[in-house]
Amino acid sequence: MSAPMVATRELGVVIITRNEATRIARCIESILQATARSFADTDIVVVDSDSSDDTTTIASRYPVRVFRYRARRMSAAAGRWIGSQHVDGRYILFIDGDCELVPGWLETAIAHMETDATAGVICGARRNAHVENGRVEVSDGGNDLGGTALYRRDALVRCKGFNPFIVGSEEQELRVRLEACGFHARQTMDPMSVHHTGKKESIAGMWRRHRSGMQSGPGQVLRVALRDGLFRQHAQRFDRYLLTFVFLASGVIATVLALFGHDRPIEEWAVVGIAGFLLLAWRRRSMRDAGFIILDWISVAVGSAWTFVKPPRAHEEFVYTLERVAPAMVEPTAEPRGAAAVRAS
Repeated sequence: MSAPMVATRELGVVIITRNEATRIARCIESILQATARSFADTDIVVVDSDSSDDTTTIASRYPVRVFRYRARRMSAAAGRWIGSQHVDGRYILFIDGDCELVPGWLETAIAHMETDATAGVICGARRNAHVENGRVEVSDGGNDLGGTALYRRDALVRCKGFNPFIVGSEEQELRVRLEACGFHARQTMDPMSVHHTGKKESIAGMWRRHRSGMQSGPGQVLRVALRDGLFRQHAQRFDRYLLTFVFLASGVIATVLALFGHDRPIEEWAVVGIAGFLLLAWRRRSMRDAGFIILDWISVAVGSAWTFVKPPRAHEEFVYTLERVAPAMVEPTAEPRGAAAVRAS
């Protein structure tokens, strides 16, 4: 990550977008509301992945800088990597365009970072919101890294920031590199954001992740980690996908042996698979959930095997074009909406 300027502000915000015309206004307004009192001089940058809708037109109506980039392969990591080079701030908040920031979280997060010089990133609790059967369904989104987080700029510079080539699991890949540079991640249960998204635990949600390439992210991460000497740390986190791949590979071997008259390996393989499924169904108390989870693991394992064989590339090799979107003449009337109501649900 190259830093084009010495940070002169306390806080910078990078919003990444792609076809978020229906949600970008809500995202920006939540940030303006959250920063109005304590961080009035916040530098807010929107980095758009060449949207085909009115995302950049809507964003340009606000007091933010809007950039549009184009590349052979666009991703959340690429948008964040580009944004980090054009935003001013000792701390940088990264947030996706389909999220809202909860007021008050920034003050809490920066207070934690100020008292802990080795904290490279901090995140809080997320809520997921999706529309189902005509009503908004809200669920716990956890408090691990994903989409929204506050980073220390110095930590990003030292470890080169987000890897623009990684399509999925990019936050965890960066986290391990931060830790290798002497920083660590902090997690709190303070409400941080609301993520407006489709239901993740569904075939449609899995298909969206497959089309975007996110399902194959672990393979990219493991290959980069192998180069960087950080494979063990990531392998422990991706153990379910690695075990799934080993199970599938052993099934292929057992099938080949069965073709030559050795039936016992394929029978044992089938027994192990059925037993594993039943155990998972018992733990989840749902055959349907167990089936979806296993299908998801298979999808990630197969996709990751393909991306793992591709040699990793350095940040500096990422080629893109960037243009500044001119500010709109009309100043919007910002009416904060949504986050408080969803948070209280």
